[in-house]
Amino acid sequence: MPTGKQKLRKKLKIMATAISLVLIVLGFSAPLLAKLNFTFLKIGTIAFGNGYTIIPFIQKEVVEGYNWLTPAQFAAAIIFAQVTPGPVIILATFVGFLVAGIPGAFFATISMLLPSAFLIIILAKQHKRVKNLKSLQAFFGGVVASVIGMLAAIALNFSKINLVDIKTGSIFGGSLIALACFDVEPIYVVFVSCIISLFLF
Repeated sequence: MPTGKQKLRKKLKIMATAISLVLIVLGFSAPLLAKLNFTFLKIGTIAFGNGYTIIPFIQKEVVEGYNWLTPAQFAAAIIFAQVTPGPVIILATFVGFLVAGIPGAFFATISMLLPSAFLIIILAKQHKRVKNLKSLQAFFGGVVASVIGMLAAIALNFSKINLVDIKTGSIFGGSLIALACFDVEPIYVVFVSCIISLFLF
């Protein structure tokens, strides 16, 4: 007789399948939505590590790949997402909205989350057995290290565009000190920076 966990797992599989069918029927019905869906499904599948490691993948696809957003627009999207709960998922939502309106926001969000949902359902039983394998830890360590490099490259590109004078440089320096030395929450840094900008610019 199936246990409560087995019943829950079965319901989750049915729900994930239903969402997938909705994405296939609706999300791939228009060319732009199809590209958007495929892009965020790919990002959700290949991204590793914590949420912020996804940012380089999104930037590579939507800014450099499809030119849906300019670097300045993508930087603004990151800033907007930082003042919301779940900033990385909200970033995907916001990018989808800028590209294809409300349908784009909906499908970008679902497509970003769907691969993780499937992997959790499929690999949940195996997690305890493989999580302590040294080879697996080494693999993820290398992946995360490479993503940190990509994040640094994105930060460098943004700095070339946005750090143009002593005012922007001062805000950057203050924000860096607040985050790195005093562990201030990012939302407060963004909020204070916005207020300071009103007086400086």
